[in-house]
Amino acid sequence: MTNTRILAVSVAVALFATACASNPYQGENARTATGATVGAGAGALLGGAVSNRRDRTKGALLGAVVGATIGGLVGRQMDRQEAELRQLAQ
Repeated sequence: MTNTRILAVSVAVALFATACASNPYQGENARTATGATVGAGAGALLGGAVSNRRDRTKGALLGAVVGATIGGLVGRQMDRQEAELRQLAQ
């Protein structure tokens, strides 16, 4: 795989995830969507960088999936914490 192709896949994944994160109806899940977006982008870049030359695309895609999952879980925890704090403040 060439670096250009890896970059194109990484950008496509990031744009796809960003399109999902810009939903005006996300409300309570804003940090979940943001965490998944950032995680997917960072995971794709890191996965592509640490893979061997033959499997860079597979590494970038796997990194994006793992990064989105971890980022989404962290964002979800932050959304829950914010909801608890809002409830306590009322």
